[in-house]
Formats: sequence, C-alpha cells, structure tokens
Amino acid sequence: MNHYTIIHNKRARGKSLSKKYLEDLLNGIDITYELYDVNTKEESMQIIKNSIDNSVEHYCSIGGDGSLNNIVNCLRYYSHPDPVLACLPAGSGSDLIKTFGLPQSIHKAASHLSTDSTYKVDTGRIEYLGNTKYFLNNYKISDFWWGKWILKRLISRVFKRRINQKMIWDPKFW
Repeated sequence: MNHYTIIHNKRARGKSLSKKYLEDLLNGIDITYELYDVNTKEESMQIIKNSIDNSVEHYCSIGGDGSLNNIVNCLRYYSHPDPVLACLPAGSGSDLIKTFGLPQSIHKAASHLSTDSTYKVDTGRIEYLGNTKYFLNNYKISDFWWGKWILKRLISRVFKRRINQKMIWDPKFW
C-alpha cells in the first residue's frame, strides 16, 4: 500500500474543496496518506522537507500545473533521490495529466493513487539571474541531441538578455 504526502493548494481553483471532502474521497481508495492544506510555497517547502526526512516516497498535488510545479521545485530543492509524484486535478489547467490520458475528474483520478502505474518524465533545470527553477518535461526532449539546442535558443529569444543562457538537464531525477 502506498503512503502519500498530499498537498492541497488552497490558492488554486480547487480551493473550495474542503478537507472533509478530500478525506472522504481519499479514504475510499487503498492508500495511506497525510493531507496538508497550504497557502504558500514556504508551507509546501516545510512539508516536503519533513516528509523527505521521514523517508516518504510518494507525493500528490491537489491543484493544477502550477501546484504540481511547486512540489517539483520543493523535491528538487531538497534533492529527493527518486520520488513518485501524482496530481489530482483541481486547478485551472492540469495539462500534464491530460498528456497521460488521466481523468480530469478528481474522483476518477484519485483511483490511480492506489496503482503502481507510473510514467517516467524528465525534469529540466533553468538557472537565471542567480535563481534556479525546475520543470517537468514529459516529452523527453532531452533524449534528442537537438532538444537542449532548441530550448536554449527559444529561451534566449523569449527572455533576451535577462537569461544567462545556461540550460542544464538533470536526467537523474525520476
């Protein structure tokens, strides 16, 4: 049975989902979990840090792509070696789960938490103006020799002089 740290972004479109509603939903599937409501990135950072310290392997975001990206950045910041990351759609986009053909209904998507079905995805890292940000790349563009070249040129055109044009792929994550 999988044990999840589940982070519900109360600032996402799914902010109206009550803790009781989510607990009822999650209690109906075969997992154990810790459910946290967060309002800030700093709260997510502390929860992820504590979970990593307690050897948690499975994480779930309740929100959209922005909420999921926040958790990815927290996991990478604390160098989690091999997390399993899920997302229950409650945001404005949830485009990543659409890519994998997962249901857009939070009820239907929740049932996937009890399975061992996973998809490997790449994470990319961008360093700019002294900041580091991570992102998911489910198309595995880094497997192609031209992926880094294309992204580097795209980013340099979008951000012009504001970026140091340093693109780093980190294939060890996931």
